[in-house]
Amino acid sequence: MDTEERGVRWPFLTAERSLPSRPFDPDVERAATALVPPVAAAMEADPFVISTLNDRIDPDSVDRILTDFPSDSQSGVRMAIEVSWDGASVLVRDDGHIEEYPTDQTSDHKEAAVTLEHDWLGKNSLLWSVSRAIAAKSGKSPAEISELLRGRLDPDALDRLLQPLYDESERHDSRLFLSVDGYEAVIDPDGKIIVEPSLAVLKRSGTTLLVVGTVPEQELDRAAATLLGNPDAARSPVFIQHGQDIETARRRLSMAGLTASNATALVDQSTARAGAAAASDGPNTGDDHGLTIVPVSDGIKAFPDIFHETISTISPSVPGELRVSVDSVRAMLVSSGLKQTSEVLKNISHMVRDHNGVGHFLLPVEADSDEVEALTPVFDAIVELRMGDVGIEQQWRLTATGYETPWFSLG
Repeated sequence: MDTEERGVRWPFLTAERSLPSRPFDPDVERAATALVPPVAAAMEADPFVISTLNDRIDPDSVDRILTDFPSDSQSGVRMAIEVSWDGASVLVRDDGHIEEYPTDQTSDHKEAAVTLEHDWLGKNSLLWSVSRAIAAKSGKSPAEISELLRGRLDPDALDRLLQPLYDESERHDSRLFLSVDGYEAVIDPDGKIIVEPSLAVLKRSGTTLLVVGTVPEQELDRAAATLLGNPDAARSPVFIQHGQDIETARRRLSMAGLTASNATALVDQSTARAGAAAASDGPNTGDDHGLTIVPVSDGIKAFPDIFHETISTISPSVPGELRVSVDSVRAMLVSSGLKQTSEVLKNISHMVRDHNGVGHFLLPVEADSDEVEALTPVFDAIVELRMGDVGIEQQWRLTATGYETPWFSLG
């Protein structure tokens, strides 16, 4: 199954991109010139007749912010601006790309989001209001957050970007996105600022994780079982087994406290370890434990199409219901090489996100290995495991921002 190429997956709160991104250089092209044509094309309208950009954002401020924003995005801080017209939105990111996609201005904040109202006529800058909102959620001081933001953003241009027009009428159909030190902030023209942890937003919007690190197999089992999710919530697990047997899936299901009645395992017969004979009776056969087993005989290239067929029968009622476990990426690399493995993992990752699922892909090698570096762009986050003083620990690193969590217990 072919999957279209998409840009870097950030902001997490925007709709899935429907078109490839295109480069944008604020040093040679004004935002007012670059933002309107993609939307006009999507609306099949003349760029000169669609409503003005100035009603949505201050074009000069966009140019100034983008020109001054450092090119290195791996600092824990990201910035993007979205403007919308009837049925179409366009996003300009700090990394110099513009993307067009269907408008989705709906808000779905589930995780104890912090909301603050910025007063455009008050004495405080927008940067300070954003710093206060993030500080309220992160536990850091507003001054710490403000110092971090001032090193990346022009405070004056940020103030003018969304502020009301000269006649005091509010701008509309625009949003400013900021990712700051592991928190996602959305700022609307009416002054509303909503802040959530990046990991909470990722899990709700669909995410894929590359799990790395060399730990004992029983600890890898425990990590995989944890990532299958809370057994008290709706869960539809799908296992993609390459170089692993059915018992691995059963064991992790049991450790997660999940039943096998709605679980499926796609097993590559050519590389499965002893125990794969249970999958030899044909596709979609239920074994005596209730697990649906789908044998795969054409190697990893067959996984995306079979995975697509499998999840097409799943209609998740809540984000995170679909849980996908891929084990192991190392075996895929050995049997098929980096290029084919990367394409297969990209296709699977896109489908997981499209279903608002959570997928973990196991690559039990050192985090600084060449394999991890090569595959990192495919995933939203790298989860590194290690043995700590009191048991197994994990650290998450967000691919789009470079933000790293502290080490914490697997739980």
